Amino acid sequence: MTRKRSQGELEKQAKKLREAEKALRESEEKYRTLVEQADDAILILQEGRTIYRNPKWAKLLGYTIEETAQQSFLDTVVEEDRDRVRQYYKDRLAGLPAPEQYELRLRARSGEVLTMEVRPRVISIGGQPATMVVMRDLTERRQAEEALRESEARFRSVFQSAKDCIFIKDLDLKYVLVNPCMERMFGISASELIGRGDEAIFGEDIVRHIQAVDLRVLGGESIEEEHTKPVQGKTTVFHVIKVPIRCDLNAIIGLCGIARDITKRKHSEQALRSYHEKLRSLASQLSLAEERERRRISTHVHDHIGQNMAFAKMKLVELKKQMPQPELKETVHEICRLIDDAIQDTRCLVAELGSPVLYELGFVPAVKALVSNIHQRHGIPLVLKDDGRFKCLSDDVQILLYQAIRELLANMVKHSGATSGTVSIQTDDKQIRVEVEDNGTGFDTNILGNLSPHSRGYGLFSVRERLEPLGGRVAVESEPGRGTCVVLTVPLEPGVRREE
Repeated sequence: MTRKRSQGELEKQAKKLREAEKALRESEEKYRTLVEQADDAILILQEGRTIYRNPKWAKLLGYTIEETAQQSFLDTVVEEDRDRVRQYYKDRLAGLPAPEQYELRLRARSGEVLTMEVRPRVISIGGQPATMVVMRDLTERRQAEEALRESEARFRSVFQSAKDCIFIKDLDLKYVLVNPCMERMFGISASELIGRGDEAIFGEDIVRHIQAVDLRVLGGESIEEEHTKPVQGKTTVFHVIKVPIRCDLNAIIGLCGIARDITKRKHSEQALRSYHEKLRSLASQLSLAEERERRRISTHVHDHIGQNMAFAKMKLVELKKQMPQPELKETVHEICRLIDDAIQDTRCLVAELGSPVLYELGFVPAVKALVSNIHQRHGIPLVLKDDGRFKCLSDDVQILLYQAIRELLANMVKHSGATSGTVSIQTDDKQIRVEVEDNGTGFDTNILGNLSPHSRGYGLFSVRERLEPLGGRVAVESEPGRGTCVVLTVPLEPGVRREE
């Protein structure tokens, strides 16, 4: 009975032992799988040799497992770190104080230097001390940290030396960072401004506008504007850009602004605009003066030279009737023919100098005569369309509009290759509108932004400069191969004589 009981207990113990061995094998298998699949490099060092290395170690260095078996661990450490690592290894095995975690550098097969975080532990294998080393690759993290430091250094350099005001506000619209330029601009130190809002610098009305803009930025907008603010008793114009600042989760945590003092630029722009206005006015006045001089000369040629030649012809005709000699009559006839040619040339000169029709009959009849003259001289059929309404036109407007139409028709003849065209005149209670349209080659209107005195669009530029002082506008519609339409609009002046 006792023997049977002893045998049963032995079998139970044997079963427990087998179960323990099985559990141990399973545990070892799990441990091996964990180590083999680990994302960290794991080594076991004993008596100066590497007795185990996981696949991650080989992958980091760019070798196969078989190749790493022929290497010493210290051979992979960069030379500058070897003595330090060797000393840590010895101190740890001797039970002396040694870092539980440190960094070292490895040289990979490609020559790249890897920064590793090392966590060594002393273990026992076969009754002998060994060191298990777990290493994590910090290379990318260190590179990112270095890039961040460089970026922060660049930002700090720009921030400190910028000639523009740069500032950062939090969600409560309080300043958390301001640069030296802003301190100088507003005469307030960063320590006085940080933690406070815009009321520390500006009045209530200005603050109200700034806060309204800031709230839009905190709502996700990026805003660019020009804003006038008082700065140390002076009115200053700023060009301001504000953008939201977001955290890693894309949530808005504040705003960043840049403000540039553009007061001098604004003054220069205003002075330039004033100068341009004066130039336009002078150009308009010069054009009117030129037209008046043309009119004076044409009147003199018509009233004196033309009439004198006509009177001389009449005298010669009377003289011819009294001459008995045929040969003298032929001579006088030839002189009369030459005088006729001179009279015709005089009439053409008068027409080119200035249309007498413009002053005697008015704007629409003058344009009609101009259109007829272009048709006769150049063979281009032109149609004049007039709405027949009364037109309130001052002498200056009549002259400049007539000049503009003449310039546009001259451009059409010279450049467009048109075979037909139309001049339309329309008025309403506020303005007169003239359209000059042709079926010519057309052109790219982009050239109007870059004109020279010899370019095709320069005539349009001249027309625009003459009309703008009168409140006039010039619009051009054209495409290559699609003809050209130029629209002139000039405000009608109340109280000026009406033309029927």
